[in-house]
Amino acid sequence: MSEGQLVRALREVAEALAPGFDTVDVLRILTDRTVELVGIDAAGILLADERGRLESVACTSEAVCTLEKLELEDAGGPCYDCFTTGRPLVNLARDTASARWPRFQHLSGTVGFGAVHAVPLQLGDRVIGSLNMCCIAPGRLRAEDVETTRALVRIAAVGLLHQRTARSAQEEAAQLRHALTSRVVIEQAKGMLARGVGCTPTEAFDVLRRYAAPTADRSTTSRRRSSTARCIRRRLPAERHLQAPVGPRARSPGACGGGRTYPRAMSTKRE
Repeated sequence: MSEGQLVRALREVAEALAPGFDTVDVLRILTDRTVELVGIDAAGILLADERGRLESVACTSEAVCTLEKLELEDAGGPCYDCFTTGRPLVNLARDTASARWPRFQHLSGTVGFGAVHAVPLQLGDRVIGSLNMCCIAPGRLRAEDVETTRALVRIAAVGLLHQRTARSAQEEAAQLRHALTSRVVIEQAKGMLARGVGCTPTEAFDVLRRYAAPTADRSTTSRRRSSTARCIRRRLPAERHLQAPVGPRARSPGACGGGRTYPRAMSTKRE
């Protein structure tokens, strides 16, 4: 590995992280350049999503994909354990690796690899994945090769974490806008309900909250809330035509509680 190769690889990974970058493309470039720079035979990446669930997202060969699939099934292996511990797993003795991951070691030999190493994809204490480095011939990685690899994955980690932070901020802003919009509709609905049945705004709010309260079925809750919002929006224009209650008052359980006296349903038709 020459200094020029290293500079070109670092520049290519950094340029791949331009605004709007594709995560898979960045990680594909990372694995390709790692193979070229470090002199290994194949590489692959396990990446955790925002919930911490690992997925195999980039491999330079089908053999690596097969190994990573086994690691995910067994919840163990160099790349998997590297992610969970946040520490590089390199230059392990074959006997040690065989005792720790017997199925993985057997399969790695079957697909033609004599040694497998892994470094975490991390920034500071935050680990978001790991990089598998596979070698056909048994042997040790040089310390400078390990450091080169860690420099490459650190650049990628910076970009990926920045993207996730920006996405999280955008989602939070969208949720806040939705909450503010919903609050306006709720206030309008409270006034309509309070005037319509003769209860207090607090009681009206309690009715609306109970009607839209979460249930065990989240999909049903979402549909119910959407239906409630649509119903409120359809009824709001009629609020302009509500008249003061006239005539005798009727005892009814009403919408806002049992046993209270409320006006009878008011007509929206003008006399």
